[in-house]
Amino acid sequence: MIQLKSLLAEMSQKNANIANLAALGAETVEDLSFKFRSRPGPKPKGVLVHDIITIDVFNSPDKENIQFQPYHLIFGDSSMAVFDAFNVNETAGMTRQECQAHLDKLAAEGKTETWDGAFIAGLCNWAGDQIYCFYNVARLLWPGYANRVLPHESLHMARMLITLEANEFIRTNQGKGEWWADDRATFTQLSDENEEYFAETLERCNAIAYSRWDKAKTMMKAPPKSTGAVTPSVGKTSGVDVTTTPKQK
Repeated sequence: MIQLKSLLAEMSQKNANIANLAALGAETVEDLSFKFRSRPGPKPKGVLVHDIITIDVFNSPDKENIQFQPYHLIFGDSSMAVFDAFNVNETAGMTRQECQAHLDKLAAEGKTETWDGAFIAGLCNWAGDQIYCFYNVARLLWPGYANRVLPHESLHMARMLITLEANEFIRTNQGKGEWWADDRATFTQLSDENEEYFAETLERCNAIAYSRWDKAKTMMKAPPKSTGAVTPSVGKTSGVDVTTTPKQK
């Protein structure tokens, strides 16, 4: 117990707890017809699922020994969870302050992220040199909406993984200042790579996301439906609902 408390102090993890920290080193191998490794990431309040995923080496037609960078797969109980997961005040050009203002406005109007629009429904981006895929369970509780958002963000993650595998500049410079503004930080166009390679990558990202969604969706209940609820739209870039990384070129 004393050693764990000392380690917490050294790491300055304000929101970590002893149980989560003890589990961080535990890694498991899972099989969804392909193998991948997972280990728990920090789970401060509001973060329901946080796994660090490493897809095992695989082959596709015309490309062998594909090995991807690990990524964080996070499910939270609100938009705020993505900020709390990494203990940051900004990500993907959006701020904790803006997020809180959105949540406060919904609450003041008797509305919820489930039925009336989330600040973030799903998001793929960087936290320093770590890549992540975030899902807001509150918003995904709209009936059927998860079936749209899960593959939507999985596609973005697949492209990020393929880009990182192909682009040495991004691999070695991600997290360093405005690395994404450099002309060498080019993202792989989907037409650049073998279609089967892309499909195999997307398949893995999507299958893993759905495996975690099976758990996350049991951890919350949808609030009563608002009278003015409007069917959600995927792909907005205004800071409401699904957002994509502005760092892609």
